[in-house]
Amino acid sequence: MSTKADWNYIKRESLDRMLDSPGATYEPRGLFICEEQIDGVLVYVAVNNLNGDALTDEFLNRRSAVRWLHGYPVTDEQRYMPVKKRNQTARRLEEIVKGK
Repeated sequence: MSTKADWNYIKRESLDRMLDSPGATYEPRGLFICEEQIDGVLVYVAVNNLNGDALTDEFLNRRSAVRWLHGYPVTDEQRYMPVKKRNQTARRLEEIVKGK
């Protein structure tokens, strides 16, 4: 697994600047984690910007965010998903299983 030296915390304002950077690639390059409150839940936003394409995903804990940054598998239960979307996804899976 990774160590803290492999990634850096980034503030939301810095993340916004990165994602708004002009041109075809995002700067600065690297692996980042941004902590933020979403709907009262502490969420870890992981950003893989090693290649300048700023791939992002949101997680319920830092360990899952770090695992994702380094290419380890993570489950949907480890990802942050708003309750409404989580319920919609669960209902759709039930429909698929029942063959609807």
